[in-house]
Amino acid sequence: MINQNYFSFIYILCGLSLFLFSLDQIKCTLSNLFTSKLKQLISKSVNTKFKSFLFGFFCAALIQSSSGTTALAISLLSSKFIKPKDCLGIIIGANLGTCITTFITAINIEYISLFIIIISFVLYISLYKLKKYIILIIYIGIMLLGLDILNSGFTNIINNKEIYTIIQNIQNSNILSILFGILSTAIIQSSSGIIGIVEGLYETHLTSLESSIAIMLGANIGTTLTGYLAIINTSKETKTIINLNLIFNILGVVLFALFFVPFCNYIRYMQNNFFTNNLKFSIAFAHFIFNLISVILGYLLFDLFTYYINKKELSQW
Repeated sequence: MINQNYFSFIYILCGLSLFLFSLDQIKCTLSNLFTSKLKQLISKSVNTKFKSFLFGFFCAALIQSSSGTTALAISLLSSKFIKPKDCLGIIIGANLGTCITTFITAINIEYISLFIIIISFVLYISLYKLKKYIILIIYIGIMLLGLDILNSGFTNIINNKEIYTIIQNIQNSNILSILFGILSTAIIQSSSGIIGIVEGLYETHLTSLESSIAIMLGANIGTTLTGYLAIINTSKETKTIINLNLIFNILGVVLFALFFVPFCNYIRYMQNNFFTNNLKFSIAFAHFIFNLISVILGYLLFDLFTYYINKKELSQW
């Protein structure tokens, strides 16, 4: 047990180091690499509410990480490529894009970061003229690899009999299940990782549907901690964005907590009719519905968030 915890600690430090290092390199590469025309192109790609949400969705779906998308959006904002409101739109849109990850987890496909690094390295040594652009993709792959290693380190600690006992003991309390989801995801740095664990527990009937959904709801709040890692040594405006992202996720969880029983009944109905052969999809589908409605809520409240951002910017002058 001592050796396992020791190596888990090494994994955590290694993953955190890779994540922070690659994040800094992404910022530097973005600042030094792109021309003013390309900056304008990126800016125009996210300069409306709909475009920024769509960009966040596709980015998270592509790299299979809302945390990675959040870090990338913060890098773009820090490099003055995009405006604060566009950054927030990308982060909110990423919440829906990351749902694809939970469906992929249900069919056990992992570590897309390795494929990104391998493919981009092959391109790096093959396409000489594009080297300076491809290296940016390599850094993105390293950033995601850092998150994967960080996730593995914490999973080795969390994934033990004592934690399973805790999960079974809190099944009768939705509030405790939500709090467990928040805490465990804040530690593991990956909502997809925690939801993946919950999918496995639910499939083997070690947790109830209600408890699994409650943990999933809490995980969507806990995952915002990665955003706070991404804003180390950044401006006040990036901190404002991450704070608003936290508020957004809390609002979504509160909304679903108010309608928790009918929501669980709906998921059970869908499970009995469509997911009987793979119970993992019940949790993945619940995660999708939660994020879909939450993103719609964020879209409707986006102008209010933008007003707050503008007010904070004016107060800093």
